[in-house]
Amino acid sequence: MITLNKTNEANIHVLKVIGDESVRPVVNFMPINAVFMGIAYGGEVEEAAKILKGKGTVYGYDTFEGHPKELCKGDNPFEKECMDYWYKMYGMEDLKYENQRAALDKQGLTNAVLVKGLINKDSCKDLDHIDVAFLDLDILESMQIGYEAIKEKMIPGSILMLHDVVPEHHIPRLNKWYKEEILEKGWNLVEEVSKSFLVILKKGD
Repeated sequence: MITLNKTNEANIHVLKVIGDESVRPVVNFMPINAVFMGIAYGGEVEEAAKILKGKGTVYGYDTFEGHPKELCKGDNPFEKECMDYWYKMYGMEDLKYENQRAALDKQGLTNAVLVKGLINKDSCKDLDHIDVAFLDLDILESMQIGYEAIKEKMIPGSILMLHDVVPEHHIPRLNKWYKEEILEKGWNLVEEVSKSFLVILKKGD
């Protein structure tokens, strides 16, 4: 399965968090729940499920049909068009739910759960907690909805990773949202990795 974030090395940081028990919360009586929103071709979900096999579940949320450009209300074309390059390179076939599910099943990764459709505020209502969340939705409106879906499920010490919110000029609307609506509002900054367009935050008590 294809991991687009290998090109900017964000996947290295994301998977390190997934596998590092000293980083994410350790709650012995609860299995680990990791949520990925905006999984494209599914490579990061595949790798995370390998790391957490026997320890927890990875939930991958996506349309599995392509970037929902119609949700973008901003005037920055990159938010709408950022996935077009990858679709031209890799095609659309491996975006499909059926193909990703088959690839995961072939490897016995039953701890990877794929959730098809547009994200909404109730997307995570059936999860009792979330240890790690990775939001990579590119469009501000989608990121806002994704955050609403996960924020009340994140437990103290849990890790939130946001992609494309840094540096400031990359996707300005996302950077502004991150600085004004997320940073320090119950979250402690662990690391900003501008070259990977990634921030890593930890929930306070």
